[in-house]
Order: sequence, then C-alpha cells, then structure tokens
Amino acid sequence: MQKETVKKKAALFGLIFLMLYTNFITLQASCHVARRLLMTKPAYILCNLLLLTAVYCIIASFSLTPWITGLIFSTACVVWALVNDYVYALHGQVFTLAEISNAKTALHVMDATLLLKKTPLIFGTAVLIIFGSSIVLCYLQKRVVAGEEKISGKKAVICRAMLLLAGGCMLWAMSFPAKNLQSVILRDWTSRNTCIEEGYPLYVYANIFLNDIKITQPDGYDEELLNDYEDYKDEMEGVGDEQPDIILILNESFYDLSILCDLQTDVPYMENYYNMDNAIKGNAVTSVIGGATNRSEFELLTSNTNYLLGELTPFNVLDMSCTSSIVTNLEECGYYTMAAHPADGGNYNRIESYSAMGFDERFFKEDFENYMYYGKREWMMDEGAYHNLTAWYESRKADHDKIFSYLLTMQNHGDYMMNDAEEALVHVSGYSGDLEKELNEYLSCVRLSDIAFKELTEYYSGKEQPVIICMVGDHAPNFIREVAEIDSPRQEILARATPFIIWANYDIDSEDMGVISVNGLVPLLLEKAGVEMMPYYRYMNCMREEVPVTGSFGMVMDAEGEIFSYYDDMEYSDMVWKYLYLSYNNLQEESVQGWFHLDH
Repeated sequence: MQKETVKKKAALFGLIFLMLYTNFITLQASCHVARRLLMTKPAYILCNLLLLTAVYCIIASFSLTPWITGLIFSTACVVWALVNDYVYALHGQVFTLAEISNAKTALHVMDATLLLKKTPLIFGTAVLIIFGSSIVLCYLQKRVVAGEEKISGKKAVICRAMLLLAGGCMLWAMSFPAKNLQSVILRDWTSRNTCIEEGYPLYVYANIFLNDIKITQPDGYDEELLNDYEDYKDEMEGVGDEQPDIILILNESFYDLSILCDLQTDVPYMENYYNMDNAIKGNAVTSVIGGATNRSEFELLTSNTNYLLGELTPFNVLDMSCTSSIVTNLEECGYYTMAAHPADGGNYNRIESYSAMGFDERFFKEDFENYMYYGKREWMMDEGAYHNLTAWYESRKADHDKIFSYLLTMQNHGDYMMNDAEEALVHVSGYSGDLEKELNEYLSCVRLSDIAFKELTEYYSGKEQPVIICMVGDHAPNFIREVAEIDSPRQEILARATPFIIWANYDIDSEDMGVISVNGLVPLLLEKAGVEMMPYYRYMNCMREEVPVTGSFGMVMDAEGEIFSYYDDMEYSDMVWKYLYLSYNNLQEESVQGWFHLDH
C-alpha cells in the first residue's frame, strides 16, 4: 500500500513538472523566440521553473486540489502568453506588470486597423493546442488522486500555510537572480534578447524590482541658473522665408577608418563624400565605439548628453515624452514628421520611444518593401532604405507643406564575415593583420553607403521644393581597437568621430566644420536650414563656436583642439556646465519650458 502511495506521489509530481515546463515553453514562445527556445541558459531555466512553482504553490494554497490548481495555473499562463504576444506585436516590448498602467494610453494611440492587423492568429492557435495538452495533464492528475479524501479542517490549514510558505520562500530566493538581471535589462538592445537567455517569467519578475531610473544630477545644479532663456529666444536672424523639407539619416557603422589607420585600398570607399560640392562636412563625436547605436541616436535626436545616464541605454529607461527634441522643434514649426528603421521596432524600444517623441508616423521592418541585400548580408541596403523613404516622402508631400524624415539605417551592421571573399568591392593592401576579410567586407559596405547617398542627393537635386539632407554615422565598427592604436585622449575622440555631411538642393556655403559633438549636429542642421529654433538649440550653436566637443565620455575639446575633462579648470567651464544643467533639465518631467519650445 505504501509503495502504491509513493508511485502515485511520484506520478503526480511528474505530471505537475511537465505542466510547469509546458507553460514555461508557452510563455517563452510568446516573446517571438520560438526558434530559439533552446538557447535559455540551464541555470536560468531552473530559476524560471522555481518562479512558476512559487506561483503554482500560491494558487494551490487556495484550491488544495492538484488538477484544479493546474487548470487555473495553465489558463492564467495561456492568457498571459496571448497578451504578451499581442503587446510585442503592437510595440516591440514584452508584457510586464508595468504595462498594465500604460494600457489606456497605448489603446488611445492605436487605431482599429492596427489592432486587427496584429491579431496573433497563428500563435494563438498554437497556444490553444498546447493548452489542450495542459488540460490532458490536469485530467491525468485528477485520475491519479481519484478516490483520495479531500483535505479539510486543521490539516487543510496546515497545508495552506505550508504551500504559502513554500511559495513565499521561492519568490524570495528568486528575487536575487531577478535583481541581478536588472543591469542586463537596462542595457540590452531588446527585451526579447534578454528573455531568450534568461527567460521571460524571470524577466517579468525582475521588472518588479526596477526602481525609478535616477538621472545623475550634475554638480552645482540649480534650476534658478536657467532663467535666462529669453537671451536666446528673440534671435531670429537666419530664419528663412521658405522652410526646406529636412531629411536626417543616422547611418549604421558609417566611419572613415583613415582617420586613425593608414590603410591602402584598391578603390576609394568614400569618393563621393569627399568630392561632393555644396555641402557642409565634418566629423561628429558620438558616445560610444563599436556599438550601442541607441546612445548616439538619443544624443542626435535630443541634443542631450549620455554623460548623465552612465551606462544606461536611453530608450530602455527614459520616458521620451519628457524630453524635447528635433521632433518637438519641427512640429512647432509646422512640419509633418516621420521616423523609419528597416529592422525590428522592438530593438531599443524604438516603437514606444518614437511614438513618445511625437513622430506622426513610424515605419519598421514590416513596413519596408523591395528589400535589397548586399550578397549574403542580412541587413537592408541603404539604397533600398532610401527608396522606401522617398516613396513615403512623395506620398505625404501632397498633403503636407513641410516634411521632416528621420531614417536609421542597418546596412553596415556587423558582423563582417557574412559574404564570400569574392563579393568584396573594396580590398585593403599592405595589411598584415588577421582582419583582412572583415576589413574588405566592412569597407565595401561603406562604399555602398557612399554610392547610395550620392544617388539620394541626385534624386532630390531635381526637386523644386527646397530639401536639406544630413547624414552621419552612429559609431565606428566593432573591430576599431584591433586595427588602430587608441592610447591618447585625442585618439579616443577620433575613434568616436563619425563622418557627417549636410547637403541641400539649393545653394549653401560649403564648409569644413572639423570635429563637433553629435549632440550639436541637429542645432547646426537647423541653423543651416534657416529654421526657427528653440533657445536650447541656439545656446548649443553658441557653445559650439567655443567648445565644439562636449563628449559623453567626460572629455571636452575647445576650438583650438585643447582637450579637458569637465572638472578641469578651463576658460569655458561655466558654458559647458550650463549645457549639462540644460540637458539634465530637459530630461525632467517638469522642465524650464522656455528653453525647449518656440515662442510663437
């Protein structure tokens, strides 16, 4: 009899484990990672199963019946998985408890067409089939315990207490890996990537422990120091009568290695860039070397500094509706605004952040047509991205006098070992290192970017409507430290200095701007476009004349090329620290509005 009881217990626990694991797989798959379900780290699989077991124990403390507990638990997991799949399809982020508070806002900005378009029919069908297997497991549990007396009285009280205690202890134990996961969540480029390796249930649990993100307040900050915005508000000189359409392109890994390396190539890879007339050129110093595009993107669009964010990834941690940006400025000037990126909108939380910044329309990978690829590389070519951008521009131009289009490209993203050697368009010579193939593929990508930009300017040169286009790279390639010596402050700056160009289909004064900060590029662009600017941008243009580089990595370079840290005693300290104060203030919910809006 005792042996029979042991067998029953073993069968019951085995069925419960299968049900827990089945629901874990369901939740994982809802993060759009179905093809990578086996990539979760074993230790984290255990953590996720313990977390689900804790929830199961809490439910069991109320029902005290295994098959009923399993039914409630499985139903809850299936509903959660369907909601998660739907939320991810809508805005590229996995569903967490924090999303519940945003539900009303999210539904407000979604139209019925989009809601129907994103209905997870295929995944929903698969989940319901899996749910059927959970029902079978629950039925088998019922068969196993058939004939046993229902727990009641004092025994029931003790069982409930033990189950609650077990669930609570497991929740407490899992809080430690969950808290360790926070640093990954705050820096990773997509929530889905975190869920693949660490598991979706633990990701949800870790988000509970995320406190409000604290932006570093610069030393000596006092809002009273920012009351002089009127000094920068009435300077209207330079504002043109006819405002041009504006195109801003952040080009993935577009960088000129010749800044730091003495590389010889069989064909020039940036010939069009250097020979283009009627253009303003220079190099924009970004936050990072070799990756973390979103940090460059944040500084470009907002002109704020990552110096106040440390290692955090802006779009992952900031409510972008709280900061003014080029979108704010141009919409107040009457521009219709569009943002586009030929990749998953969930990367770096762009779906949500572009919307929060106020872009009227947002386009992501599924919206692009006629994908063009370079050989076996998996990223859309600049040429194809520009064709889509132009098509959207032409279709909206009939209804809008002024258009601002922002595009983040993907063509030059690593790695650089995707193509066969014979597909290279550029070949290095006199190089004896181990990265020859990578260099050839990377420089071939840069050449394709150079050609595509030339073709883009040729298209718009035939337009009667004035158009100004700015293109800038987001960072150097990830192997830059392997092919160049970077062992001085100046080289650190140059390793972050990506090429930029401002071209117009009307006459502008050609100029070499040298090296400036990427956070000062939009103020420069709007100044050259003759567009009315918020005082914040006017301040930055004034600062650029004296201090062209205010780096997020703690370095400042003045117009004479002298390099300082923020804390050095320099002639421009007050000017630089005031910029830090303004950048900090622009990130607050309650900012000094006079700096960050136009005065109409």
